Amino acid sequence: MKTYNKKDLDTAVAPQDDFFQFANGGWIAKNPIPPEKSSWGSFNALREKVAKQVHAITKDALAGKLTGGEHGIGDTEAQQLSDFFTSGMDMKTRNKVGTKPIAHWLDLIENIDSIESLTSAITHLHKDGFSPLFGVFVGQDDKASTKYITNIVEGGITLGERDFYLVKSERNETIKAGFLKYAHELLAHVGTSTKTDGHTIWDFETKLARISMSRTDRHDITKTYHTYSVSAWQKECPAFPWKEYLKTQGLSAATHLLVQQPEYLKKMTELFKKTPLETWKLYLRFGILNDSAGMLTDTIGKTAFAFYGKVLSGSEKQEPQWKRVLGAVNGGIPDILGKEYVRRHFTKEAKEHMDALVDDLFVAFRARIKNLDWMSDVTKKKALVKLGKMTRKIGYPTKWRSYAGLHIDPTDYVGNIMRAGLHEMRHNFSKLGKPVDRDEWFMSPHVVNAYFSPNMNDIVFPAAILQDPFFDHEGDNAINYGAIGAVIGHEMTHGFDNHGCLFDGDGNYKNWWTAEDKKRFDKKAAVLVKQFNNFHVHGQPVNGKLTLGENVADLGGLAIAYDAFTNHLAQHPEENVVQGGFTPEQRFFLGYAHFECGHGRKEYELMKLVVDEHAPSKSRVNLPASNTPAWHEAYKTEPHHKLYLAEKQRAKIW
Repeated sequence: MKTYNKKDLDTAVAPQDDFFQFANGGWIAKNPIPPEKSSWGSFNALREKVAKQVHAITKDALAGKLTGGEHGIGDTEAQQLSDFFTSGMDMKTRNKVGTKPIAHWLDLIENIDSIESLTSAITHLHKDGFSPLFGVFVGQDDKASTKYITNIVEGGITLGERDFYLVKSERNETIKAGFLKYAHELLAHVGTSTKTDGHTIWDFETKLARISMSRTDRHDITKTYHTYSVSAWQKECPAFPWKEYLKTQGLSAATHLLVQQPEYLKKMTELFKKTPLETWKLYLRFGILNDSAGMLTDTIGKTAFAFYGKVLSGSEKQEPQWKRVLGAVNGGIPDILGKEYVRRHFTKEAKEHMDALVDDLFVAFRARIKNLDWMSDVTKKKALVKLGKMTRKIGYPTKWRSYAGLHIDPTDYVGNIMRAGLHEMRHNFSKLGKPVDRDEWFMSPHVVNAYFSPNMNDIVFPAAILQDPFFDHEGDNAINYGAIGAVIGHEMTHGFDNHGCLFDGDGNYKNWWTAEDKKRFDKKAAVLVKQFNNFHVHGQPVNGKLTLGENVADLGGLAIAYDAFTNHLAQHPEENVVQGGFTPEQRFFLGYAHFECGHGRKEYELMKLVVDEHAPSKSRVNLPASNTPAWHEAYKTEPHHKLYLAEKQRAKIW
């Protein structure tokens, strides 16, 4: 039976002093970061494997070798896939046409000569698939999850996070210098560009950053749920023609809006009069080029990589062209690839085994809830109701998206990407006024990831993550429970973390905890916040508050998965054997640690501290382990060990 690989271990390190290094040090030493990557680990390696599997599907489409059958691709879909990939790989044509595919948008911007034509241009760009300044989408109403509502969210800053602009640090100065160089060189591809252009754009985006929400606040629904009738919002924010905008986007049926950052939008639209039109035009021109850079010429792509790849992430060279193009194809017509991926790489037996694992996790979580010492009986009953209503989606959706009517031209890469984007946008907007589709997936089967949806109250595990090293249908169950089992528990716990606890079993934003329960939860969570605040990467602290939801889910997921595993062992005593010198319990934790195996470049790891709700990998292994009694028991920790925590110092929530 396949289990952990001894060569992945670093036995020079005691597991009780640095469990992450012990479990993963051998693998990391054997697997340096490839030059085209900013990080490398078990997740990256599996994603690389999946990329090659999907590339093989694409090559078969090019060769006319795809067949139908269950989940199979039809002839029209195979042609769409073949033509889309061909258009991206044809760099000769892409270089020849240059920036012509985006010329009409650049002309639209150049012709702005008034505030009215500025707002009209912004509306037009949104209609064509760009999203300057803000984004719009149709999603479930957080307080009425059976209905859809039109959402408006803030945007507008290239780097996506205000701290890059507002926080003074040596690293941010390096990023700013790289941005100024990038803006100057990118704009030079469509005409003259002065050295001051980058500064003008940076200064304007800094103004937007000052009125933007922090990343932590953007993930706090108590600060982002604001509904208005369309008429009320127009009065509240009169400097932009919202009614005309919605009509142009095909959203004239919208009667109400969920405006997540109203103060940002009001202050942003005040900039229409306060900012010179030439600055607006420069900002919008740069935005179109930046959004389109990867679709255009080889030279423009390299200009973008020099900033995003090298400066922001530390990568040494670009990904190969086939992989970059495949990313665009994946983004445009994902279900065509997903169908064939499932047919080739996901078995009925794997799905059944995964279902059984999920069953075990639900049993363990129910027991955990019943035995909590900080939750009142009345809230426990509601928590059990929510858990009972939580649904699972494993492997692939029950119905596939259709791309009928989507025109794909083998000679028009930019057009294909934009048309595919518009096809998706129209699909999203068409939901308005319809019943909520609770069978919908928001992640493709060939994506190595998983998620919990608070509005759907479901946990979703695409086929691609359900394979070695995270899940092996014929492998060691100690590893399976430690790896994919902890992932299942992680996603389930999201339904009850500091964000999930604000949604009931039907997916509605509703306070169902007592005030005392919330107070006790917050007190326990504060221990976790402090622990992660004290964890440093390259001298910089982790943001324990930003990462709290993921850290609570890690800790809860590990505890629930371990309970499920011990229940499994009790039912299958034949698996309670030592392998390679490790007990089943020890192998369980090795499986957990290897799930987070990886290392990254300094630039990438520093960027992640700002933009990612997930803490660094080492902290996601060592801190949950040191807070888990079963880990201390399995590895016989003592007070002199670095990861030893006295019981009263441990964070225990779920």
